[in-house]
Amino acid sequence: MKFFKIFVSRSQKPSGFTILEVLIALGILVMASAAITNVQMRIFANMQRNQDDVDRVFLLKKYLTEILLSKPLQTKKEKITIENPATTITTQASPIGKKSSLAAWEDSLIFIHAQADWKAENVPQNLHMLSIAFKPKEKEKK
Repeated sequence: MKFFKIFVSRSQKPSGFTILEVLIALGILVMASAAITNVQMRIFANMQRNQDDVDRVFLLKKYLTEILLSKPLQTKKEKITIENPATTITTQASPIGKKSSLAAWEDSLIFIHAQADWKAENVPQNLHMLSIAFKPKEKEKK
């Protein structure tokens, strides 16, 4: 038995990791993965919200273009409701003021204020857009 103890040194330990070290490493890896996944989910949610906002901007521009091309401008408020995506659009044309820097073009330009309202995740959202358009020349009565 003494002979065996001579060849086995006490400084030699079995190589490898203990089960506790492996579990701690796996726990750290899982927490880091969860944190990265959480950040990615927030990024995707923000991208979707931004895409919805961009969609509303183009919807509002499309509606304004239809108004300008299809019918004469009126100074009263007009309100329409669109079902898909659920949006309420309010428009109002107003003349250029006498004190405006555009007063020289008062006879040929008009301001159009448009507002889109909708709900995103049960939170009211809105978008305002101000456009300047050429007034169509009024037809002379004979």
